[in-house]
Amino acid sequence: MHRKFIITDDGVLRLGRASQHRDLLEWGEDCIYGGGFWRVDDGRGLVILYGRSFNFGAPVIGRVRCVEWVGVPVLELPVFYLAEWPRDGGMIPVIF
Repeated sequence: MHRKFIITDDGVLRLGRASQHRDLLEWGEDCIYGGGFWRVDDGRGLVILYGRSFNFGAPVIGRVRCVEWVGVPVLELPVFYLAEWPRDGGMIPVIF
């Protein structure tokens, strides 16, 4: 299981552990706004989203309306998207 995220057609940023990004979808949902991977940066105290989903493409962070954690403890940390991954630059706060 890997730390993955998707952004659903309703703007839900869903983070969890899954073999495939589609495993994070609920019945009847689509993932039209992409996905990727996430990690916790303990040093800075935040969650970092990075990369892209092979099946759903790069994330459209501007479509995020809420965050949902699936099968992992909820982390009360700020969430940022690393737009220039694999370089550690271009951090965009996820606004919802």
